Amino acid sequence: MAVIPKSVRPERVKENLAVFDFTLSQDEMNKLDSVKTRMRLFLFDFAIGHPFYPFEDVDQSKLKMVSLKS
Repeated sequence: MAVIPKSVRPERVKENLAVFDFTLSQDEMNKLDSVKTRMRLFLFDFAIGHPFYPFEDVDQSKLKMVSLKS
């Protein structure tokens, strides 16, 4: 999970971070672990080759490209 707040006031930033005030049961964790589909919606392919590109494990030849343009 990621929180991307646009807030600049400290109290609003704290409120945005409060999204993490929950816990998952072991059953919920097991269900999440059983999900077999691993998919990235945005590969940042324009940055391939950059030293900090995070998805070196992606075999792009096996990806199905999808366009959201109508």
